[in-house]
Amino acid sequence: MKLLGNSQATYQEEIIKRLVSPANLTISQGGEVYRGYGGNADMTTMNAISRIGATAGSAVASLGAFPAFDAMRQALPMVQSILLMAVYIMLPMILAFAAYEFSTLITLTFVVFALNFLTFWWELARWLDSWMITALYGSDTHSSLNMMGLQNTSDDIIMNLVMGTMFIVLPAVWLGALSWAGVNVGAAITNAARDGTSVAHQAGSRAGDIAGKVRNSLGKK
Repeated sequence: MKLLGNSQATYQEEIIKRLVSPANLTISQGGEVYRGYGGNADMTTMNAISRIGATAGSAVASLGAFPAFDAMRQALPMVQSILLMAVYIMLPMILAFAAYEFSTLITLTFVVFALNFLTFWWELARWLDSWMITALYGSDTHSSLNMMGLQNTSDDIIMNLVMGTMFIVLPAVWLGALSWAGVNVGAAITNAARDGTSVAHQAGSRAGDIAGKVRNSLGKK
């Protein structure tokens, strides 16, 4: 490709795609392509049935999960702003009670920085949620019209569920990583964020429950 006048970045991108493509991950026995951790490499009948059941279960679960994730994503910045307000109100009192110790000042600095930096992780999670599937499968191979592309339906649903949880997982990893620097503030902030969004999360999941009841009632008729 370098001979065709393409840039070095394009050449490197194509090389990386080729190295990590499923075609290079062939299994020694039978030449079966490794398709992931679900089922065996040769996809037996039971594996296929399990995959269909998992896809159906994920589709039903998504009826309640996706509205809950949407409500949670809207509630997270609200909880962040209220927590920051509470921290700013408590700052003078905490410093006074601690006799303006340097260690207390450093800890409070980390707390404020950690809370403000949550916005970055939520934006990263939203970017991944918006573009992950396009970045991985932005071609004709990602199509349900292809026989080998039928499994994309299951992968899409599961990936969307995973991306929804990243709004909690990424900040949790960030707050937990602060303990590596000796600042034990992750547990308190994580619990506050989880408790603050739990009501919105549960309220959002009600739409899925209603849809499930309607589906069951129509099935009985």
